[in-house]
Amino acid sequence: ATESGIYYADKNNPNLANFEEWQKTSNIAFPNSKYTSILEFNNSIYACYHDNSANKSIVYRLQDNQWLEFYSDNKTVTKLNSSNNRLFVIEENAIIIFNNNLIEERRITDYGFAAAEPFDALYDTDNKLYIADRYYGMVINSSGNTFSSIHPNGPFNNNVVDIDIQNSKLWLAGGGRSSFWGN
Repeated sequence: ATESGIYYADKNNPNLANFEEWQKTSNIAFPNSKYTSILEFNNSIYACYHDNSANKSIVYRLQDNQWLEFYSDNKTVTKLNSSNNRLFVIEENAIIIFNNNLIEERRITDYGFAAAEPFDALYDTDNKLYIADRYYGMVINSSGNTFSSIHPNGPFNNNVVDIDIQNSKLWLAGGGRSSFWGN
């Protein structure tokens, strides 16, 4: 998946680093456009096309050498992932989980304590769901709709406006400077 379409090559080719060994897929919608994610799930290939002008994504599935639309919700899909026999479609504000039969099993848009802003997600072998979230660090869902968040006891991000050491302790003020030198 690239900014200019989808390319493929023989996995046994000893020279995959050479771009001339790759061929462009032409039988997909928008063959010369931006595809942001691609993966294999349950013996099928899935690719995510992103329409910059409409700011939305479409996930296609390769089936019998034909690319068919699999998922579209008029939103931006940021990642495709799979784990523990499930396919994950990660949007800016949601996680859509499909089972092995490609039936939507779950749609997570909030954690009960905040709206979801996921980067990635996966199930472990015990069916515990782990979500990497933009604002809440690692969000864990062990059962039902009960979510918990694990994040470091420290600044929200790496933007620090001031640092000081007093009595062998490091103190810092998170933030940054505005264009008017305010914090």
